[in-house]
Amino acid sequence: MGASAPYTIFGGLSELVAGLLLLFRRTATLGALVAIPVLTNVVVLNFCYDVPVKLFSVHLLAMSVFLAVPELERLADLLVLRRPVAPAADRPFFRRRRWQIAAVVVEGTLAIGFTAFILHMGYVDLKEYNDSFRSPLYGVWAVEDLKIDGRVRDAQAAEDLQWRRLVFDYPTVLSIQSSIDSRQRYWLEMDAVHKTMALTKRGDPNWKAALAYGRPAADRLTLDGTFGGHRLQASLRRGDRPKFLLMNRGFHWVSEYPFNR
Repeated sequence: MGASAPYTIFGGLSELVAGLLLLFRRTATLGALVAIPVLTNVVVLNFCYDVPVKLFSVHLLAMSVFLAVPELERLADLLVLRRPVAPAADRPFFRRRRWQIAAVVVEGTLAIGFTAFILHMGYVDLKEYNDSFRSPLYGVWAVEDLKIDGRVRDAQAAEDLQWRRLVFDYPTVLSIQSSIDSRQRYWLEMDAVHKTMALTKRGDPNWKAALAYGRPAADRLTLDGTFGGHRLQASLRRGDRPKFLLMNRGFHWVSEYPFNR
């Protein structure tokens, strides 16, 4: 989902619009009708991709359905049975007009303030992600040469030493993909001044590895140190991001055949 920025923005704006409509009594039903399909998509994504907010999203969907239920009969008469429907009764909370105006002002202030807060929080998160949440070695690095204890790796090497790719995304995590496509993640502490890496296994804090790295070129990386009790030397090359099909295929109005890859 995050691979497409327009889709991510569309999903966020849909949720924001539904929330704003729910703040006002006259638009609450419309807000619930907008929220139901939006949240249904969120719930399905959470269940199908094992996102850990399943119950919370289900609760939000249930609340949206609860708000829409009192109007379902009138909506069915209007949209399905094509019967005339009388306007909904508008019963104000307050008898005095000034209190009613004050309530509208409070609702509007909440809507503007909450929207501003959400947009600001999103901007801060985006800036922090771009500036701080990205590893200095960000990218997918293909292993071109790997020596274990001074010897070129062979089929007899342990699985965690059969490196194929190293993936640097967040600055505190290193993901290593083996030649059989299994993947192991490690906690990572980088020292950019001394150009060193300290690794620990996520499920075994007693396991440790220490590597020194070099950057002979912008797309080249060298590693030298100990890993899993073995002396390790590696040479890697970073893949060019535009080569990833998901990122560079672009948009097509007409596709004659399904582009399944």
